[in-house]
Amino acid sequence: MYKVSLLPNHYILQNQARKRKDKLLKISLVVMCTLFAVYAASVILHTAVKNEFRTLQKENKRVLEEISELEYLSALNNDINAIYNRAKTAVGNNPDWNKLIVDIGNSTPETIGITNMELSYEGGNGTGKIKGLALDHSTVSAWLETLNELIEITDVRCSFLTQTQESADDLVQFEITMKLRPGSGYMITRR
Repeated sequence: MYKVSLLPNHYILQNQARKRKDKLLKISLVVMCTLFAVYAASVILHTAVKNEFRTLQKENKRVLEEISELEYLSALNNDINAIYNRAKTAVGNNPDWNKLIVDIGNSTPETIGITNMELSYEGGNGTGKIKGLALDHSTVSAWLETLNELIEITDVRCSFLTQTQESADDLVQFEITMKLRPGSGYMITRR
């Protein structure tokens, strides 16, 4: 099958050139529309990022203003720390006297009577002396072991003084000496 055209040759060439021109125009239009869409999207994205940046700058400025308004709290905290350190230095590392006396009292057997108790702590050295009466030596020995187990006390020693006669019972008179460990010092109570 042959294709025969009766149109003049220059008209056919013009028609082919017009079709190529139309095709190129359509391709250029599509490319231009695509480029315009990319440009519009980048402008919108840039505007959104710029607005977010401005919002962050405003927020940063507000936070910096709040921080500058609260600087007095830093000075107040420094004053509190200075007072706390002075109080800690003034109190030192004394043992917790309430706990120590309660622990000694709770560890004392019923058959022992304490007649005198002296506890002192000065310059990092703590000493204690307990005088009392007991029914027998074994009760005092058992109590010494209990005292040795207390955290606040070290180096417990006992000396027996005399046996006394009170109300028809033989009582053993003893004197216990001990060293006291330093306490934790002053602590702020937390609520």
